[in-house]
Amino acid sequence: MFGELDALRLSKVLTDIQLGMHYRARPTVAQLLVDQTNRLLPDTMRSPAPGAYDTKPHMLRNRGIAQLGRVLERDQVEAVHAYFRSRPCFAAHVAGKSDGTPRTIEQCAERGHYGSYTIADVLNAPFLPELANREDILSLVESYLGCPPTLYSVNAFWSFPAQNRPWPGIQTFHRDFDDFRFCTMFLFLTDLTPENGAHYYIPGTHRIEMMNKVFAEKTAAWQQQFAGQPEKMPKVDFDGLFAENADLNEPCAHLFTGAIDTVTAEAGSAVIEDTYGLHKGDIPKSNRLVVWFRYGLYKNLTNYRDSIMPLPRGALAGRIPETLRHKYINRLMVEP
Repeated sequence: MFGELDALRLSKVLTDIQLGMHYRARPTVAQLLVDQTNRLLPDTMRSPAPGAYDTKPHMLRNRGIAQLGRVLERDQVEAVHAYFRSRPCFAAHVAGKSDGTPRTIEQCAERGHYGSYTIADVLNAPFLPELANREDILSLVESYLGCPPTLYSVNAFWSFPAQNRPWPGIQTFHRDFDDFRFCTMFLFLTDLTPENGAHYYIPGTHRIEMMNKVFAEKTAAWQQQFAGQPEKMPKVDFDGLFAENADLNEPCAHLFTGAIDTVTAEAGSAVIEDTYGLHKGDIPKSNRLVVWFRYGLYKNLTNYRDSIMPLPRGALAGRIPETLRHKYINRLMVEP
């Protein structure tokens, strides 16, 4: 009990520090946490580095997003769909934030933008815990974070089409503030096209120095374009681009036109991205099913806010390797 209370207190302190500090200090604190984690964990818990010719670590580090391609075959996707159709759905983006009433997918669609599943149902779904622990994925995540990762959040959610405006902070450009350094794997379980359910990411916006470069270049171009008419220059607050819970569609349209990645994919494909970078989902024209796995540095406040409780020890026996490393990575999902 006291250990859990201390962990919650520490999580809140770290989160308060994260949200209260200037955004330029985030990378420094992140590296301190990474170094401390590496000092506390034995070298045997480290993942092998990605191959020298693997471009994904470079893409994730520099662009903030790396395509994984197909990670589940069509028959596996169908099996996951069948499984979730058999499970209760909850009318919220995350089940822990719903009213707690189990419903059908159709009933959730009648109530709003989203339907989602409990953590236990996501972890017990076919192929999903195995995918979250696939060695090449863990290696990529660890190379990005700089230390063995903590899987702190999993979710499966439907986005529904019968809405006439985007949901702020999810279907508008925004940043996630889960951790000082983190990344998210999105598994798309329905086809995404530019006209139906695409995901959008703005490369480089996870890094302050790249944001500085874009902002300086755009400002210089606007000053030249609107010379003598400064009142017509777009008004973009640079610091506001790093604010929590901000709807950033308008400043992003000014700054990044032509530089936004439109992520389209067949069902069964995945990407990994740093969702501190600017991103959003689209309002789909048909029901859209996505799973996420989030990897970070510690038990952060997002884990508490989403009411994530680990499954009992042994709940996924035979599905996750029984190594000390895997028990550490999955400790917030399954009791070690």
